[in-house]
Amino acid sequence: MAPVLSVPCEPYPVSVVLAFREVTNMKRLLMIGLATVVAASMALAQGAGSGLQRGNRGGAGAPGDVQAGGMFQVSALMLMGHPAVQNELKLTPEQRTKVNEILAKARQARSSDARPGPRGFNEQPFLQEISSVLTPEQRQRFEQIYLWVVGPPALAGEGVARRVGLTEEQVNKIRGLLREHAQQLRPQRTEAATDRQAMRERAQKLRAELDQKILAVLTPEQLQRWDQLRGPKFELPGRDRR
Repeated sequence: MAPVLSVPCEPYPVSVVLAFREVTNMKRLLMIGLATVVAASMALAQGAGSGLQRGNRGGAGAPGDVQAGGMFQVSALMLMGHPAVQNELKLTPEQRTKVNEILAKARQARSSDARPGPRGFNEQPFLQEISSVLTPEQRQRFEQIYLWVVGPPALAGEGVARRVGLTEEQVNKIRGLLREHAQQLRPQRTEAATDRQAMRERAQKLRAELDQKILAVLTPEQLQRWDQLRGPKFELPGRDRR
């Protein structure tokens, strides 16, 4: 039996769930090939082992230990549809065809799913199909790619935190930084969008500061584990994540 795309989830506190909805930036990044999903629910995957094993509802599919949500939520299905990701995974022409056929089925199923809310759509069957197409090495690399896309906020999840060796105090501090970041972003959402460029630059600046603050919580040994967990650097076009 083929491995399954892994998405064991562990929800963030409600205060964090409601904090993040950076839809605009994520749409720009993942529009190529498929629609973009930035789900309102916020979760991080748990569990060890390489491979993409399990899906969940809400378009929140994510590989291995690295599901994240809200403004950091990326659907594993949508990410898999990005040409840069498929190229990085070195999909063969046959694999690419099969994966894109599965993604097309998922897109059609999502559009016809009448259940309201972010938890209405179940990605799991499609994640399982894709998993059977990928090699173990490709599944592991996809987990790493997902971590690069999500960035340091992934450390707020218990699965990633456990593998990096974070203490409960460190995890709580990181989650506090996420809530603080949400508060910093909130005022600009109530303002008239008269200067979108300025708003975008401010959001990018705050995000860069957030990443630095999160990484500052880690010890040198934990930073090393974090780097090892992500593997070789990967960047989506137009995005640089440290």
